[in-house]
Amino acid sequence: EPRRMRSSSVALLLVLAACATDPTAHVEADHVTLQRGVDRASVFSPGAAAALHGLGVTWTCVYMGGPCNGGSGWTRDRVAALAGAVGWQFMPIYVGQQASSICGASTLTYARGQSDGAEAAAEMVSFGWAPHGNIPVALDLEAGTYEASPGGSTDYVHGWLDAVHAAGYLADVY
Repeated sequence: EPRRMRSSSVALLLVLAACATDPTAHVEADHVTLQRGVDRASVFSPGAAAALHGLGVTWTCVYMGGPCNGGSGWTRDRVAALAGAVGWQFMPIYVGQQASSICGASTLTYARGQSDGAEAAAEMVSFGWAPHGNIPVALDLEAGTYEASPGGSTDYVHGWLDAVHAAGYLADVY
């Protein structure tokens, strides 16, 4: 059974890193495929993407919004251009409420999580990622937010997850 638990843990980690444009990706118990990805707040230029692709990068995060989003330049057209140019896949990230020391949006309640989760689902649609397609979206919640308010963070995350699931998406916390 320890081997089975280890495989399940690896599978869980890989599911968290699944790419939004590959709803058919799966992990078998004894076979794992690793993909090299990058995470950057601002969108990549085609030249930078090509250079990274040459190093084996196959996916990137997309900062698509949220009250504490520090991303820039990510649009549906830019994502489509990167997919066409280098064949990348994407992990959409919604940057949610944070501790007041991190961001001015610091309402950590279940209701606020539901509202932000509904906004995340709307952002997914605006990027062309339709619901019920086995597509993940991740909530970025910083460790400092949890440390400042464990209970509020947990309530907020539960509300966000419930709203995103209800809208037809897979939801993860990043």
